[in-house]
Amino acid sequence: MASRAEILITPEAAARILNFKVDTLRCWRREGRGPSFFRFGRQIRYSVEEIERFAARNRVGQRAEMADQPPQTIAAD
Repeated sequence: MASRAEILITPEAAARILNFKVDTLRCWRREGRGPSFFRFGRQIRYSVEEIERFAARNRVGQRAEMADQPPQTIAAD
């Protein structure tokens, strides 16, 4: 269940944040992919925190690779 601080949003709002179509999120739900979601009867909701985690997990590039590594120190000559 969502914590008190967790904000739940509609699929339309989640799609806007991720810059995807609502149909993409619908397909991902059907396929068991994409961000986790809540189902209340026929209503679907996404946690803002989960949308942010999903985006971070799928980030590609140097910043994403460096995020899991401790900062490097540079030795002075």
